[in-house]
Amino acid sequence: MRLLLHLVIEIVLAIVILFAGNMFWELRRRAKFVRRAISSQQFLDSFVSRDALANPSQQSAPYIQKNEVGWFLNIKILMDADKASQQKPSVFFALILGGILVASYFLGMAYLIVNLVLFGFSALGSISQSARNNALEHIMTIAIILDRWRSENPSECDEWIKQTWSLGPIYEAVQKAR
Repeated sequence: MRLLLHLVIEIVLAIVILFAGNMFWELRRRAKFVRRAISSQQFLDSFVSRDALANPSQQSAPYIQKNEVGWFLNIKILMDADKASQQKPSVFFALILGGILVASYFLGMAYLIVNLVLFGFSALGSISQSARNNALEHIMTIAIILDRWRSENPSECDEWIKQTWSLGPIYEAVQKAR
């Protein structure tokens, strides 16, 4: 009876660790995708288009209206919102995973090893379409902000980009699109 209870508990833990592990790794795959995409000039040149800049999505709307302080604050707010939207679930899933591994340890070393292997398997997937679309939306919103800033005050935008070199490729793609 005790073995049956342990097996039922392990099946539940295995299901949860696969789900939580996949979500945990999905957040990391999205972050990696964003880093690669914003540093790939070739990708950005093909992604940022005049039409996309002229027709922003509804999700971009809160970030593309000029702030009283300036356009750079819009980018900071967007970056902070994106970081928070990724950080909170990441911590949540890390806590769930930690709890499962602790519970597995108390069930026995075999259960811990099985769950560690399952956690490792959950890392093998590629980025989901929804995470990819979310990342692309984030990148396009930055491009739209830079486009609007550049059309309003090109010299100020150019100076800011010189200091914020990591957004240089997006800015260059925006310039080519216009």
